[in-house]
Amino acid sequence: MMTMTFSDATKEFQRFLVQQGRSPKLVWVFREDVFLYPDALDIRWPLPANNTERAQQLYESGQEQGLGVALEALCEQGKVTCCYVFVPADKTEAECALLSGLKFSILTTPIPTRKVWLGILSSTFSRPVTLSPYRHFADAQLPKREAA
Repeated sequence: MMTMTFSDATKEFQRFLVQQGRSPKLVWVFREDVFLYPDALDIRWPLPANNTERAQQLYESGQEQGLGVALEALCEQGKVTCCYVFVPADKTEAECALLSGLKFSILTTPIPTRKVWLGILSSTFSRPVTLSPYRHFADAQLPKREAA
């Protein structure tokens, strides 16, 4: 199977986003950066500086695994598209996600989103909530940041 570098995949993903009328300026999010609610989501801001590097590592790990990789647009925050890398845990999960190579995905209906600055976060933001309307990027699918 021919593989594409993270840089090339990101460029293709940006072209895809532009074709869908979305911003090609990307930031990469992980589970700890996203807080889901019944009708909206919050993005922790500023995002960690190493999120792009972590996304690349996850992408490359998924390429090596050989079950497919998805670059997914979660939401837009101003003129920035918040994205994540999805790598299936096993063959069954890859089949359920219709993955076999590289897949790009966006939600057709944007989710209301706001930035939540780190200094404003309170204990009520300590746990993301998994919601059935947003199962597409539910807790199990958003990647966790690996311990450094």
